[in-house]
Amino acid sequence: MNSLKERIATFKSEILLADNSQQNEVIIEGNQVIYSELRAVNDKLYAQFEFIQALNFVNNILDETPDYSLVFSESGVYRNGVSSIVFNQELTVLIDKAIAKFKEFEQAWEKENYIVQQKDSYIHARDVLKELLARIKEANEYCWNEWLTLIDKRVFIEEQVLESQKHNPSQKENYQKFNSDISNLEKLKQTRIVTMDCAVKIQGLRDSLVKLKAQFDVSDFPEDVARFFKALNSRFEPATLDLLTPKVLEWLNANSKLTNFKVERK
Repeated sequence: MNSLKERIATFKSEILLADNSQQNEVIIEGNQVIYSELRAVNDKLYAQFEFIQALNFVNNILDETPDYSLVFSESGVYRNGVSSIVFNQELTVLIDKAIAKFKEFEQAWEKENYIVQQKDSYIHARDVLKELLARIKEANEYCWNEWLTLIDKRVFIEEQVLESQKHNPSQKENYQKFNSDISNLEKLKQTRIVTMDCAVKIQGLRDSLVKLKAQFDVSDFPEDVARFFKALNSRFEPATLDLLTPKVLEWLNANSKLTNFKVERK
């Protein structure tokens, strides 16, 4: 009898262990789902806030320059703050909403643990975080692409001007450096993970290329054309309409370059 009782007791114990094991598996699975979803959103949000640090650098570089509004427009998500960018009202409201929903999720988690996976408190918190992520990502990519477009305009040089430096002994080093910097700039523009270090390097290449453009020798061009390109490539001497003489227009037309320029009010 004792042996039978012991066997029954052991059997009951095994059943309880099995039940507990199954329950633990359910709890682990539920927690793993929540962890995986929130971890993915967290990693992407972290990458976007690293992105914002890069844009903050751009913001400081362009602050109080005519180019500022070309990247950070008045209708955009970001505003100029004290040495940093700040969010506009729309995004601020969304951030506050995400914080509030996440607090509701935390409170529900303390009471219900993994069961909260199927409750509105978790679903709303997760979804508002995803919405915030999408909005920040969209704003970041817009400003970044506008900045890169602006840089492209600043470093662009006519093929004829660049090629004229290729066989000029006095411009050999500048020509090689210009092509090297352009190649490095193009590689950096393709980066998938944007950081402040990336922005600093791009700005450095931009400054180097602008400086090299200003140093190029255009003496082989007609005098009016040389004067026009010198002003065009200078940071300090803007190319005004009085430089667009008939000879310059004739040269631009002959080289199919008229559509490369547009007139803007100072």
